[in-house]
Amino acid sequence: MMSGKTVLVTGATGGIGKATAIGLARLGARVGITGRDMARAEAAAADISAASNNAAVDAFAADLSSQAEVRRLACDVLYRYLADFVQCLVLTRIEASLRMISAAETVPWRN
Repeated sequence: MMSGKTVLVTGATGGIGKATAIGLARLGARVGITGRDMARAEAAAADISAASNNAAVDAFAADLSSQAEVRRLACDVLYRYLADFVQCLVLTRIEASLRMISAAETVPWRN
């Protein structure tokens, strides 16, 4: 159901965030998780991977109360998932173009 999708779950080192990450990973998503401490985030990623039987779980560390950390996290996530992002962007653009072509063929044009 989520196969081929990439998601980022903040606060996934415990509680609802961790449960959400496990659920998404069980559905086949590639899951990135964030935490303030990298060691704790990596431990949670290992737990999520084991609980979901999905090896595609990545850990990121950032303190989201700091704008500089948020920017750094965004760069880290983009760098790690750039190929997925570009593929999604390209497919979305192609789909939009096909919709426009299809709509143009069915709408009577006036001069």
